[in-house]
Amino acid sequence: MLRNIFSKTIYERRRSLLWWGLGIITLVTVLIGFYPAMNNPETSEQLTKAMEAMPKEMLAAFGVTDVANLTTPAGYIQGRLFGFMLPLIVMIFTIGLGSRVIAGEEEARTLDLILAHPIRRSTIVWQSFAALSVLALAMGLITWLSLWLGVVLLDMQIGAAELGAASFNMSLMALCFGAIALLIGAATGKRALSMAVATILAVIGYFVNSLASVIDWLVPLQKLSPFYYADYNQPLKHGFHYLPFLVLGSVIVLCGFAAVKLFERRDVAV
Repeated sequence: MLRNIFSKTIYERRRSLLWWGLGIITLVTVLIGFYPAMNNPETSEQLTKAMEAMPKEMLAAFGVTDVANLTTPAGYIQGRLFGFMLPLIVMIFTIGLGSRVIAGEEEARTLDLILAHPIRRSTIVWQSFAALSVLALAMGLITWLSLWLGVVLLDMQIGAAELGAASFNMSLMALCFGAIALLIGAATGKRALSMAVATILAVIGYFVNSLASVIDWLVPLQKLSPFYYADYNQPLKHGFHYLPFLVLGSVIVLCGFAAVKLFERRDVAV
């Protein structure tokens, strides 16, 4: 097991994946279940009036840029799930895992046991990245399946491909921050620092992307945020687009190469 970091990581995080996955299923079930009530014309009108009275900055901070769109199936799922809650859950999972796989092992004094075996440091990093990627995509798969089931049962008329595109983009975005956490952890060996840096960047990226719709000077910075690419081309309406995969995938791979170089050059705490 020690020589196969990929299998070791997957095995150790199986329960975490289960519980976070159940959290996603519960969240999707509850919020999707409210859609029929929200789709009622009278309720919809009252909600629209109430939200239009709220400051645009407050709505934007929670991912709501078009109040009227909230009553449509795609707008409801985007605003209530993909706008804030689902990315939050998946990012907590990926950032926590990314900070643990190398820095956490080092702080627990188990990394030196792994390095005592004939295994290259680059192998440790790449297998850790592979495990992180598989687990992040597994969270996306759970999201897609639970959403698809809810949409079918309530006849919300959103295609499986569109739901899959949105779930995949969200997973890539969360994986991007998990990769940053892994990079910082590999470079420093400090789990808390890697979590803090990735979390701060995620918070900044979220608010830059959300508030760009109401604050003009943030617009040029919006494309630097991974959140921008998660909702690029409105995947719930238009399906898969290559750009999020290209941009976020490039960031993830670059983090991997940087992590290898930095991890190979430093001393590991024993």
